[in-house]
Amino acid sequence: MILTFSAAGASFGIDAGQVRAVGMPVQSIRVPGTPEYITGVAYRAGRLIPLIDFRVKFGTADAQPGRRAGVIYVEIDGTCAGIIADTIGEFIPEPETGEATRIITANDIV
Repeated sequence: MILTFSAAGASFGIDAGQVRAVGMPVQSIRVPGTPEYITGVAYRAGRLIPLIDFRVKFGTADAQPGRRAGVIYVEIDGTCAGIIADTIGEFIPEPETGEATRIITANDIV
């Protein structure tokens, strides 16, 4: 199963086993010297989690969050992050190869 979401005008999916929580947008604290796409860190479950804005990371920062915007907290290959999503979809079976949903990997969050 994967959790679908959209960001930067594109559809993405992330393995359900890597999703730790889904929440509403949160206030974050900007950390000097971090890449622009890391909008800051949020305190969650006793940890500081970097928040990644895919709209900035993929060059479409002018896109506006949708009514179902939120943060998907993930852990991929031991790396924790919060992905800011324009819309959060639903859990679906993993798509067939070649479908339009891009599956998120550790390289996308570092």
